[in-house]
Amino acid sequence: MRVLAINPGHNGSAAYVVDGDLKFYIEEERLSRSKYDGNPFAGMAEALKYGVDILVLGGTSEQFPQLPWTGEDPYSGFLRKFNPNLKVINAGASHHKGHAAGAFYNSGFEEAVAIVVDGSGTRKSIRVNDNFSNSGFETESIWNCSYDLNGISALYTRYGGNHDTVRLKGTSFEMDSSITLVKAYEAVSEYLGFGFIEAGKTMGLAPYGKKDDKIPTLFVEGRGSKDVFNPHYPAGATIDDGRYPYLERKEDPKLWHRDPSKVTDAAKNLAWAIQDSTQELVGDLIQKAVDMTDKKNVVIAGGYGLNCVANYYYKKRFPDLNIFVDPISHDGGTAIGLAKLIYNEENLCEDKTKRPLTTLYLGPERKENYDLEGYDTRDVTPADVAKLIAEKNIVTLFQ
Repeated sequence: MRVLAINPGHNGSAAYVVDGDLKFYIEEERLSRSKYDGNPFAGMAEALKYGVDILVLGGTSEQFPQLPWTGEDPYSGFLRKFNPNLKVINAGASHHKGHAAGAFYNSGFEEAVAIVVDGSGTRKSIRVNDNFSNSGFETESIWNCSYDLNGISALYTRYGGNHDTVRLKGTSFEMDSSITLVKAYEAVSEYLGFGFIEAGKTMGLAPYGKKDDKIPTLFVEGRGSKDVFNPHYPAGATIDDGRYPYLERKEDPKLWHRDPSKVTDAAKNLAWAIQDSTQELVGDLIQKAVDMTDKKNVVIAGGYGLNCVANYYYKKRFPDLNIFVDPISHDGGTAIGLAKLIYNEENLCEDKTKRPLTTLYLGPERKENYDLEGYDTRDVTPADVAKLIAEKNIVTLFQ
């Protein structure tokens, strides 16, 4: 069984699984050289070299553009040219499930509880009555993970939305218009001039800050304060810096990036505050998951899983837990999770072989064309280029 799963959107990616084994995973930007390239057609073309039986459409929505005449989505239409019997599975409504599956199957655990902490996953609707449905986006969730027929099953989900999302709460979900953890982190990253998706730079600035009583309270009962943050689901969030003179930006924050002497105390201390607050709250979510399931194996995914400072905090806070953080925990990694999930579901979990992730060198075998200063090295592998660089002491690589 040859399964290709794709993640359209930022961190566009393709994962190719044959009989349960991950043959390759590639992010589109590695092939196109365009950062955050969102549509993994080049990755799909790599899979076509070997053949595809099942295409799994990931992302955050079941709605895709339609091609003229056939009405197919572009991804299915492209692959069906090469396999008229292609089976297509639309998993756009399973974004957080893809995160959880990727972390679990990559961990090698027999069973685990998964924590997903994300900015904005799939939009879900909950019907309140015959005349009204409430909707919000997946933000944080807890999943039971195993190789039995229950597979990857949701235990608890938080949904966030804009001002028109009303508060609902059940035994397995919460939905409201509050600012959730990653949304708050995105807002601080935007305030610092890094942009919503470059939160790792905020994490890098945080150690230069310290506790500062001038920084307003960022979270109230686990939710971002609306006196500080403005959510903009599904994309990003902002800080209401005009409310606080201490946070008022006197110049373009991008100037700080080029001249460290221009970094303000407010910027450094705000980065420290958002890091300190969110890692503690994610730790509380881990504790909630352990209390719900009594499991000692914990896997973590979602964009916040890339926060290595927080990951070290969990290690210290929970010394008795076996914690695995998916190294590809951003949206691109959902392609691996969905490909393996569909393989297991199609086989009714009869294949219980654990296949832990052992390397991050997951790209397909391919040749590269490089131009080195003064050398023609066409039709050689990247390893050949690296050897030549070492031998000739060449430090400049031109693409």
